[in-house]
This record gives sequence, structure tokens and C-alpha cells, in this order.
Amino acid sequence: MLEKTKNVIFKVAIYIRLSKEDMDRGYDDSESVKNQKILLEEYVKNLGEEYELVDIYIDQRIYWNKFQ
Repeated sequence: MLEKTKNVIFKVAIYIRLSKEDMDRGYDDSESVKNQKILLEEYVKNLGEEYELVDIYIDQRIYWNKFQ
């Protein structure tokens, strides 16, 4: 008798942030953020059915260089 294998689903989230260059220009809803979202959603989709995109985090205000 063959054992039925359990399909494992990996839950993933993507994190997008406003680039320092866009922030310096004063952009709120930048093309950078829109493009990153499209690219990352497509990337997760291409990983295969065992990956499920469960959340998207978008940080449009903070860049880490200001803490240095």
C-alpha cells in the first residue's frame, strides 16, 4: 500500500520599502514601490503551488540609513 504524502504549503510575505532616492524626492506612492510589488508577487507565483503569499508589507516612510 502506498502512503499518501502530505503537501507542504510554505506561507510567505513580501516586504517592500520606499527607496531612499524616492523618499528624498518627496514621493509617497512611488513607482519604485509599485514595481517592487509586481516583481515580488510574480516571483512568489513562479516558486510554485507549494508557496502561498499571505501578506504584503509596504514601508513608504522609513529607510534604514537614517539610523546610522
